[in-house]
Amino acid sequence: MEDTNNNTVGKLSKIKFGTCWLIITLLYVLVRINIINIPLERDEGLFGYIGQLILNHGLPYRDAFEQKPPVVYYIYALALLLVRPTSSGIHIFLHLYNFLSLLALYFLSKIYFRSSSAGLWAALSYAILSSELAIQGFMASSEMFLLLPISLSLLFAVLAIRKSNLAFFILSGITGALACWTKQIAVFIVLFILLYMISSYLSSPNKTFIGITKILLAWCAGALGVSLIIMAYFYHKGVFSEFIYWSFEHGMYYSRKADSKYIVEYYFYQIKNILIGNFILIGVSLLFGFIGIFKRDKSGFFVLGFIAFSLMGTIPGYAYAHYFAVIAPSLAVGAGYGFSNFADMIKGGNRKLAASILCAMLVILPPIIVNSGYYFLESPNQISRDFYGYNPFPESAELAEYIARNTNPDDRVFIFGTEPQILFYSQRKSATSHVAIYPLMANFQRHEEFQRKAWQEIISNSPKYVLFVNIPTSVMWDRKASPWLLEQTLKMLESDYYLEAVMVIVGEKGQLIALSSVQDEAETDKYWRQAAIFVYRKRNSSIPVH
Repeated sequence: MEDTNNNTVGKLSKIKFGTCWLIITLLYVLVRINIINIPLERDEGLFGYIGQLILNHGLPYRDAFEQKPPVVYYIYALALLLVRPTSSGIHIFLHLYNFLSLLALYFLSKIYFRSSSAGLWAALSYAILSSELAIQGFMASSEMFLLLPISLSLLFAVLAIRKSNLAFFILSGITGALACWTKQIAVFIVLFILLYMISSYLSSPNKTFIGITKILLAWCAGALGVSLIIMAYFYHKGVFSEFIYWSFEHGMYYSRKADSKYIVEYYFYQIKNILIGNFILIGVSLLFGFIGIFKRDKSGFFVLGFIAFSLMGTIPGYAYAHYFAVIAPSLAVGAGYGFSNFADMIKGGNRKLAASILCAMLVILPPIIVNSGYYFLESPNQISRDFYGYNPFPESAELAEYIARNTNPDDRVFIFGTEPQILFYSQRKSATSHVAIYPLMANFQRHEEFQRKAWQEIISNSPKYVLFVNIPTSVMWDRKASPWLLEQTLKMLESDYYLEAVMVIVGEKGQLIALSSVQDEAETDKYWRQAAIFVYRKRNSSIPVH
């Protein structure tokens, strides 16, 4: 009879567990259906373009330049082996990849807090939080892609401490390094992971100097091993100096150009946006973290330390919304700890169930209500327009289709602006390796060198089309950098190209206007006074063969 009762209880537990995961998975999918088709923005377009180059035997830091470490480009290359080069394809890959992060956080919370309940609450919290508009959860950014390796690194560190297994320390080092090679700001969470390992070992009864040396050497072996492989690869390819410059140096110059007053104001603006929809989740994370510290529970220090070091990763640079994606794992883990502790305080099965349902609603409903248009009501193009203003992201796919229809696959395109998503959609190559124009039009240390190199490539490749972007946030000329490349481009357009069409950025999605006569072209002066992309075609260029 006792065995029968135990079996019945076990079956009921499995049913409850399976039901929880079904709810979490359905919720994860539901809140992402409307945002899958949001048009790609610049970073996504550039990562995708470099991913395409990689699959065609190209090389980052030689065939295309961007101020990111290399792993994100290879993640995009992997994505393009599995999905089509469209906004929905890239975003479907992102959300599948991000679900792996959710699973890693479930196991991290379950193992660290020794509670399946904590794991489930962390998974539920992350399912919503990682989709949030306030952290650009719809965007396949380098920040979103670093969340899996950094979560795995912390998970492996916890397993290493629990099991005293050097292999897990090595795995933690490998994944921690991969997170940093995805986006540099992961280094702050890596520092937390190292502090966690050291403090956990020092608090153990069997601590020795040799023991702590072993675990640190094992972790560093994994991290340095991966880093040396990556650096050796680009050294072997002959682009080591450019690899170092674009992975590290240029990003520091870029961050220094940000106005400190602007950063502070925008930083707290972003924090406010996150709090509006997630004040309960965040409040529970912080409250129970402090309660844990007050009770001298190591879990409280773990939760608040994870959150604090994650926040440090949001400070460098311009405080764009997607920078704040790095706090999602720590807040989800904190919520898992808080809500599971709260549930444990409730006595009685029915009361506990009612309290759990109420808490779940407090996690799910506030962000959905606050962002109902984003999740359900607005079109993907309108979401992009509302969030990015008159940046030409809703128009890029149509413009790319126009370019692809009127060019051959080996024709080159030069975009005077930073709209690489057009090249990505059209699957056409840039006339210059400086695919993004903004590093050439701001007073960075090497901008004049880059302008000259870009111009030589443009002349050599003789682009069939030049897209001239009349949008300040695309060109980002700071009025301090040399206008030489702009002047050369305008001279080239006047002598060698004619205006064929204009993409006017208006409303939810702009309008592509073909100019079929000189008279029409003469009437385009009005378009120069508004956001638009001017499509110039090379004179006497051949008709494409498809």
